[in-house]
Amino acid sequence: MKKKILSIFAILLVLNILFVGCDNKTIDIPPYTEKLIGTANLVDVDNYMFSELYNSSKDKTYYRFKINTDNKDSVDIEVTDIDCFPTYADNTNVDYKDKLGKVYMYERTYKLSDTETIKRNVYKVYVLKDKVKEVSMGDENTDN
Repeated sequence: MKKKILSIFAILLVLNILFVGCDNKTIDIPPYTEKLIGTANLVDVDNYMFSELYNSSKDKTYYRFKINTDNKDSVDIEVTDIDCFPTYADNTNVDYKDKLGKVYMYERTYKLSDTETIKRNVYKVYVLKDKVKEVSMGDENTDN
């Protein structure tokens, strides 16, 4: 019973470090594997495909976007910088030419121990710089 309580405490501690963050931004991320679970196209909403909101009081970035799969638009997807990895490019960036305007969705499995794992969905987004709407907390109507 004591071992089980210690295991639960260890899991909660790792989750707190992983998903709440720490002030010095030096988080040790446990080993993980990724599996591609799908791709989709970004949806243009009011001439933007991707919104980025930086909250200085929480020192965290939030992202919002819509995707289209099977000719159906999703509701807004809102994630933090823990689960979203954007790549900003322009039309001249040949490295990402085939990926621009797309979202690659992965299931990421973190290995906490030999018997314990955590699964999360992460998004890798490739978007044109001029299709990004940057918003600051407290000034939601500012376009940069």
